[in-house]
Amino acid sequence: MVKGAAAAAPACYNNIHQRRPWRSFSMSLDEWTSVSTYFSSQLLKEDYSSVGGIVCLLVCALSGLAVYRGYLGVSWVGRHVKSSCKEVRTGGSSPLPRLEDYLPPTGGGRVTQTFVKAKKQPVPKDHWMSLSNLDRVVNPTFSSLLLYYSGEEVKECDDISKRLIDSLADVLTEFFPLAGRLELKPDGLVDLRCNNQGAIFMEVSVPENLATFGNLKPQPALSGLNSHYVQRLRQKTQGNNLPGTYLPDQIEPMPVLIIQLTRFKCGSVSLGVNWHHTVADGSAGCHFVQSWAETAFGISEVDKKCMGIEKLSSELPGLKGEFEFISQKPNHDRTLLKPRNPPDPSLVNQNGYSTKVNPRDFVSAEEVEWKPAVVQPYFIAAEKLQDVVERVKQEAVKYPQYNVLKGEREYSRAECLSGLLWRAFTRSRYPNLTGPEDDRDPQTRFFMFVDGRAKPRLNLPKEYFGNVVCSACALTTEKTLLREPLIHAVYLIRKAVDGASGHYFRSLIDWVETMGLNSSHKSDHVNSKGQDVAATFWTSFPLYRMDFGWGQPAFAARNSPPREFIDGVSVMPSNTGNNKDMVALINLHEDRLERLLEEDTFRELVSIK
Repeated sequence: MVKGAAAAAPACYNNIHQRRPWRSFSMSLDEWTSVSTYFSSQLLKEDYSSVGGIVCLLVCALSGLAVYRGYLGVSWVGRHVKSSCKEVRTGGSSPLPRLEDYLPPTGGGRVTQTFVKAKKQPVPKDHWMSLSNLDRVVNPTFSSLLLYYSGEEVKECDDISKRLIDSLADVLTEFFPLAGRLELKPDGLVDLRCNNQGAIFMEVSVPENLATFGNLKPQPALSGLNSHYVQRLRQKTQGNNLPGTYLPDQIEPMPVLIIQLTRFKCGSVSLGVNWHHTVADGSAGCHFVQSWAETAFGISEVDKKCMGIEKLSSELPGLKGEFEFISQKPNHDRTLLKPRNPPDPSLVNQNGYSTKVNPRDFVSAEEVEWKPAVVQPYFIAAEKLQDVVERVKQEAVKYPQYNVLKGEREYSRAECLSGLLWRAFTRSRYPNLTGPEDDRDPQTRFFMFVDGRAKPRLNLPKEYFGNVVCSACALTTEKTLLREPLIHAVYLIRKAVDGASGHYFRSLIDWVETMGLNSSHKSDHVNSKGQDVAATFWTSFPLYRMDFGWGQPAFAARNSPPREFIDGVSVMPSNTGNNKDMVALINLHEDRLERLLEEDTFRELVSIK
């Protein structure tokens, strides 16, 4: 059990129930679900006087008895809302945690799936949207966001699933690419088909309190990506791609928006929102969720009981004009990021981006003896981070060669935090916390993901919807990183971030073009063999302003599953109300995380006594 600080659950999430294993019986849950689903569908077709009809009745009766006795632990039903719907189940051998692992054997759980389409289709039917080269260079996986809402707020509202679905249909009119599909075209190129096939919306009822899942923190089991439908899509193309990648094949397209609403017995809910990274980066994805919340909030203002008001007020947020709830409409013009003619890829080096094969192809099982990777949240108080900034300022006097030049901006809080974590993560790879002691001096890289929307030379509107992100790569060796002062690591990160200029973004677009659009070009962090760190900062995203009408989230964070081959940190805003407090989601192997919690600078940072 990894010790350390995580976000504490509010008082309303008490009464933790002990997790219980499934009761063993001759058929697995998946087998029973498949059988009952098949025969239930056949039951509607059969003549009950025939032998087939009698068999259908018997099997359905036995399946129903099994559910009643608690053997299945969860009933799977379909619910028709607005568009097509079918029965779903969580997948078998999924690498993600399975939701049913948390359900008791007493029954009562329920999963429904709906395809929610845009209320209006603003582009011609089957409109193809060409992806930009920055869309093609990201890892083709899902970006995930998880929001928890307190039962105290939710229980006063009406049918929240209907409100979410109705407002989703409204907001998809503006964010219509998210209702489309990634498809493989005859020329072998993947593009986005805006055919309004609909976003996947799942609703799960869990007969346990939220506290059964532990403290409020990322929970891949609540994302929706472990549903049978989604995992089947992933497994079809898993053989030739990185773990966790989701790509269409010649037969089946790939949905780009998957949502799961999970209801708990205590009244609390979680909302997992997953958008395909090929279609949108973190900034664009959060822009969508915030716009969805604004749309739902506008609807919720009509609900006097939920809002606790006697009449509509024009001063309430969300009421603009004639119910124009979205404060910032998206820009879908991806031609703004077209390559230059002639292209100039000269600024892209092989430290940050490459076409190398992925680590599964060249790392043997004998080389990798790590414990499983985990993700744990740690609270960083503003004053603790300011102490790190002050330390860097003091070192700047002693080591002027690493200080910023006159006229340049001071080192940021993000850069100082990144430098400290890079060094602490490196120490955690070794039992003695001092780094490599033999003749080895392995290379180590720090990847910082940079948003280019405000970069000169790109000239993009801030509401651009798509990918405008690149990975800035700082490079040194482990011994040098640990021998030099903290400011040296911060200095390297600053140089890398400054290198991700508007010129660099344009050069990266050209590099993808010259390498060929069907090439396996990608950020080289996916090729890590365990000596690198990847960092992303979501601290400027409005996670705690995502109010759908029942209050702000009790906890909100990125919800990606653990990564095995690279150490990582995702820095989130906190729920304290102080915009300088942060929550760091640490992705490390369990043994490394245990050692990190003994590392002095990290212990001081997260206030471990």
